[in-house]
Amino acid sequence: HTDKAKVFVSYSRRGGGNLGRLVEILRELGLDVWIDTTDIAPTADWNNEIRRAIESNDACVLILSRRFFESPHCQRELEWIHESGKTVGQALEEQDAEVLDVARYALAG
Repeated sequence: HTDKAKVFVSYSRRGGGNLGRLVEILRELGLDVWIDTTDIAPTADWNNEIRRAIESNDACVLILSRRFFESPHCQRELEWIHESGKTVGQALEEQDAEVLDVARYALAG
């Protein structure tokens, strides 16, 4: 059993350029990071595993980009995160005023 806080990371696979560095930083801070590419078996039901991960982790981090807001998978994860009431952190994949505006609206609940 670990005493580390567990963090679910949500990102668009079509982006995710900062994903590796963000995961590295979170782990350096002592967090137990859950990410789909390493924490879901290829034969598993991905939707069930992601939903279970959101519910079982202590917090969620979103890597925001245009691709994140265009992805139906990311939008479904965002909906589940809102439903879970988890604490949400955000990282911008790109400096973009439009992404910031969309993020403010989407994350307002």
